[in-house]
Amino acid sequence: MSDLQRLDDFAGAATYRHGHLFLICSLDVMSLEDAHATMFGVRRWRHISVSVEGQRRLASWDDLTHLVYEHELGFDQRRDVLQFLPPLSSYVNLAEALHLWQPA
Repeated sequence: MSDLQRLDDFAGAATYRHGHLFLICSLDVMSLEDAHATMFGVRRWRHISVSVEGQRRLASWDDLTHLVYEHELGFDQRRDVLQFLPPLSSYVNLAEALHLWQPA
């Protein structure tokens, strides 16, 4: 993880910088009413939010695969990592960021 710089911790999450990317990594526990928990029957999820620092664009596929496969961010490389697109009624875009999830 030599090119992954740990910045700070807040609210149970760790923040990192990797080149032009900014990451927030957390282990989230969902309520039973949450769509993630309801859909998969899983309440604990590893979650990474990835944004491109200082730009209004999304991280590339190569950025995402590099982060998941080449860095120890808590993802189990033998299991699927998911990206959800919520129903329109739940959609909120507060930042240009992608969110990756894996049952913990």
